[in-house]
Amino acid sequence: MKKEKSPILVIVCILFLSSFIILPPVFRAYIPNDDIVVESPPVQDKIQVLKCNKYFKEELFKVSSSVKYRNDLIEENTITYEKIEKVPDDVSPNTSITVEEEYNMFKSLNNIDISTEEKVTIVKIDQDLIDNNSEHSNLLNYYQSLENQKLYYEEMEYTCNVLES
Repeated sequence: MKKEKSPILVIVCILFLSSFIILPPVFRAYIPNDDIVVESPPVQDKIQVLKCNKYFKEELFKVSSSVKYRNDLIEENTITYEKIEKVPDDVSPNTSITVEEEYNMFKSLNNIDISTEEKVTIVKIDQDLIDNNSEHSNLLNYYQSLENQKLYYEEMEYTCNVLES
């Protein structure tokens, strides 16, 4: 035969165990935790790239410019000069600046990043270059807002498009 438990002990156990159910909501209501921070989702950067191309028929060059913008602020303009064998038939002769004039202007700048491999030369223009060469006002034509940069290149007979992510 089993020994019977005291009713007082049973009631005390029920009250003790029910406190685990009742006390947490009561504590949350009367003692709020101010340290809880609701994290907002990370803000996605708006990245845009202006890509412009131009063929120089007489000099047999393809010049490409890739200007990267993050949240509407320019990060870098990378200009690529590529020596080519043949220019597409639909390209008209250029009336603007020649490749040699533009490239020589870049070479005359202080602290410019120019790299050459076989038939390709890459020129990188960033804010440090602009700051170090403030006397070259025409350098600012290559480091503008998206709309102005696109307008500048199109006036120079480049074909441009904007990529967004």
